[in-house]
Amino acid sequence: MASKTEPSSSRLCVFCRRLEQAGQPCPSLGAGRPSSGPAPISLGDSTASFSAQDAALFQMLHKQPSSLCPRCSDYDIVGAFRDSELWDSSLLLPPGPHGLEKDKINDRARRFAQLAQFELPLGPLSSLHLTPSCQFCRLIYRIIPQGELDPDDWKSTLQPFRSVVRQSGWNTVSPYLRNQSAIMLGFGREHRLFKNVSSVPVLAAHETTVHESQMTGEAIALESSQASPGRTLFHPQYVDALVDFAAIRRAVELCEASHPTCARGGWPAEMSTVRVVDVVNRRVVACPDACDYLALSYVWGKVRPADGALESRTLPRTIEDAMTVDALCIDQGSSLTAEQMAAKQEQLNMMDLIYDCATLTIVAVAGNDSTHGLPGVSSGRNHQVRESIAGYELFTTPPTFEVERTLSVWGSRAWTLQEYRVSRRLLSFTANQVVFDCWTSTWEESIRAESLKPPAPWPETETRVLSSDDEQLRNGEVTQAIFGRSPSKTVQLNEKFPLLLYHCYVYDYTRRSMSDPNDSLNAFLGMLALMRRHLFPSGFVWGLPLRSHPQTLGWTHGRECLPKRLAGFPSWSWAGWQGGVFWPDSILDQSSSRGWQNPRNDLTVRLVSAAGAAIAVEGWLVDLEVRTEPLSEAFKPCGDDLIGIVREGDFLHNNTLPTGTYSFLVVQRLTYNLIERGRDKQEVCLLLLDWHGEYATRKSIVTIRPLIGDDFMRAEPERKTIWLR
Repeated sequence: MASKTEPSSSRLCVFCRRLEQAGQPCPSLGAGRPSSGPAPISLGDSTASFSAQDAALFQMLHKQPSSLCPRCSDYDIVGAFRDSELWDSSLLLPPGPHGLEKDKINDRARRFAQLAQFELPLGPLSSLHLTPSCQFCRLIYRIIPQGELDPDDWKSTLQPFRSVVRQSGWNTVSPYLRNQSAIMLGFGREHRLFKNVSSVPVLAAHETTVHESQMTGEAIALESSQASPGRTLFHPQYVDALVDFAAIRRAVELCEASHPTCARGGWPAEMSTVRVVDVVNRRVVACPDACDYLALSYVWGKVRPADGALESRTLPRTIEDAMTVDALCIDQGSSLTAEQMAAKQEQLNMMDLIYDCATLTIVAVAGNDSTHGLPGVSSGRNHQVRESIAGYELFTTPPTFEVERTLSVWGSRAWTLQEYRVSRRLLSFTANQVVFDCWTSTWEESIRAESLKPPAPWPETETRVLSSDDEQLRNGEVTQAIFGRSPSKTVQLNEKFPLLLYHCYVYDYTRRSMSDPNDSLNAFLGMLALMRRHLFPSGFVWGLPLRSHPQTLGWTHGRECLPKRLAGFPSWSWAGWQGGVFWPDSILDQSSSRGWQNPRNDLTVRLVSAAGAAIAVEGWLVDLEVRTEPLSEAFKPCGDDLIGIVREGDFLHNNTLPTGTYSFLVVQRLTYNLIERGRDKQEVCLLLLDWHGEYATRKSIVTIRPLIGDDFMRAEPERKTIWLR
C-alpha cells in the first residue's frame, strides 16, 4: 500500500463537517451529543447532500500531497474488495427440523473469522481521527451518515458487504448470483442483523418472507475493471455530472421492444378530454388519439405558474426541464367556474388513465418544489469522492434509489403515490442519479448496465407474493396478476389479495402529506379508479369498498398519530380524518394470526344505501358500560354482568376510554378455536358512535374480547338500520 504519514494536527470532523483541531472534542457536541443537526439517520442509510462547504474543502485537499494514515495503511483496502469471503446469507435462514449440518456451522465460524480481518473498527465517533491528507479517510468521511450520530458508539465499523443486499428481497436471488455480486465497503455496526419483511399471498394460500434491503446508504466501491472477475454483478459505477440521455433512450427502447407487460393497452375514449402540452409550439392542445406523450410527477410547493408562463418560457425550472405539465393541463386556480370545476373533477377521476397511457413518466424526486429543476439536466448532481490508492481507483457511491425516493419530499406527498403506482415506465431524477424503472426491470445510472438483466418469470409451481415494500408492489408478475397485463393467460388471484392490496395502498397514502385537506380523497381517486376496474367491481363509497367488504368500516388510526377531523368529509371514512390508518388482521386476514384455528365471521354490517356523505347500514347495535379502572372492562349497563375486556384502536394499554356508557355498532364478530386450549374465543370489532338526533358519527374503533368460552350475544345487541355521516 501507499506510504504512511504521521498523524495530522487536524482532522475531518463527522459532526460539524469541517476541519477540527486534532485531540480536542468537537465544539458542537456540547454535553456529548451534537447541539443541532439533521434528523436522525440509520447507520448505513445516509442520504445527505455533499454540501458546498464539503465540496470546497475536498477541492482544497486534493490540491495537496496525499498519503495513507497509519490506520488506513495497516488496513488491507484492496484485499477487502478482492479477497474477503463473505458469509453466504442463506445460512441466516432458520435451521430445519434436524438443525444446521455440522459443515455449515463450521463454515459459518470460518467465514466470520475470515471476515473480521476485513472489518475496520472506527471506535467511538467522538474520538474518530480522519486525516485530511489520507485518501481513504476522505472516502470514509464522505459515507458516514450526516444525521444525528451517537458520539459514544464504539461499535461503528467499516465493513465489506455484497451489493445485492442493497435491494429488497435479496435473499430470493439465487446463491450463485449472490456470490457473484460486487463487494462494497459500508459504514455500519458490528454484527448487523438482517431484518425481515413479511409478505402476503398473491396466488398462493400461504405466506413467505423476504429480507429488507441493507447497507442502503453511501458506500465505497472499487473501479469495476479492477475488481475480481467473479465479483462484478450489480457493480457500482461513477456517475457523470450530466445525464447520459443516449443510455436512457436505449433503456426505453429496450423496454418497448422486449417487455409486452409494459405495453400500453387499448386507447380509452376518455383520453379525448385530456389536454397535453405541444412542446414544439409551446401551447396546450387536446390529446391526439393513441399518441406518445410524457407525464410529469413532481412537487408543486407553493409555486404556481403565472398566466402566459408557457408562451413566455417562465415556467418553474422543473417544468421547463421536463416540458410535460399537468399543472397547465388541469386548471389549479382557486376560483373556478362550475364548468371548470366539473372539467377538473373529470380529469382527477381519470388520473390513473393519464399516467397509465403515458409512454413515460418523469419523476422529479429531488428538490422541495418545482423551482429545483432536474439534476443532471440543467444542473449537476451530488459530488462523489474519487481517490487513487496504490494504483487502484476507489469512489463513493450514492444511496440506493429506494432510500432517496422514500426520504424525499416527493415521496412524502399524497398526490405522488398514484402517479408512481400507475405509471408503466418511470424515469426518476434524484440528487445523485437517474433511474429508469418499468414493470419488468430497473436500470440505475450508478450501477453498470451490463450487470442488470430482466428477472426471469416465476415458475407456475412457485409461490408468488406481494410485500408492502414498494419494489415488490411494482414487480411485473404482480402487475400482470393484478391489472390483467398478462399477454398469454388469465391469472386467478387469491381471494384475500384485493383487500390486502387495498390496505397496502391506503396505509401508505394516509401517512403522506398534502397542502390542501380538501384533497383528502381527490389525490387517491386515480388509485380507486384503477382498483375499481380490476379488483373491486362494486366500487367505493368515500374511499371504502363497502358494497363488497363492509367490514372495512373497522379501520383505525395507529397509536403513533393524533388524528384530526377534516370538515366536509364523513366521519366513518378514513378520508374524513388526517392521520395514518390501517386495518387489523382480524378484518384483513384472520388466517395470518397465530394460535387461531377455524376462524369464522358473523354479526357483520351491511350497506343499505348511500346519500351524499351519509350511509345507511344494517347491523347490530349495543349499549355497554365501560369501567376503566382497573382493567377497562365492558358490562351490561346498570349491572355487573361482564361482557369482556375493552381496547381502543391499537393502544398498548386498554384504559384510553373514560368510564361511561357508550353506544356501539358491531362491525364484525370473529370466533376461532384456541389451538392450545381447544375452546372458542371471540373478538368483536365495534364502531364507537356519537349520536346527533337520527344520525350517528364515528368516534373511534373498539375491540371487545369476551372471556374464553363466553359469548358476546349475552350483551343483547339488536339488529337495526342506522344512518352514519
